[in-house]
Amino acid sequence: MPAKAEKDLINGINQHYRVDAIFHSAPLFEEYCHNLKMRIMQKPWHDKLPRLYFIVHVLFELVLDAYLIHREPSIVKRFYQTVKEINPTNNKNQFFRVLQKWTCLFQKYLPTLYVFPIMNS
Repeated sequence: MPAKAEKDLINGINQHYRVDAIFHSAPLFEEYCHNLKMRIMQKPWHDKLPRLYFIVHVLFELVLDAYLIHREPSIVKRFYQTVKEINPTNNKNQFFRVLQKWTCLFQKYLPTLYVFPIMNS
């Protein structure tokens, strides 16, 4: 991956962490997760779910992803294009050694283009 792409990737990851911290501490996030959890708790199978808060958290984020993809479908193509440009053999520093592990795992699933089905639902 060219140096600019590496820098852009690192900047994007850092920006994601900053925005994620703000988002997860927002009252709206807590309120929606709580409401979703209460709805699930009404189902007879709710006690079969391990780590319900985690499931609710991920489910709410998937709903938001679907909404964002619906509003801006081009982000999906940009996402996959960016992932395809990542060179998983880059071992310049610790960050990229860790990234290599996750990139290799992700690239196993890349052919399924798992985000596109969200766009069509």
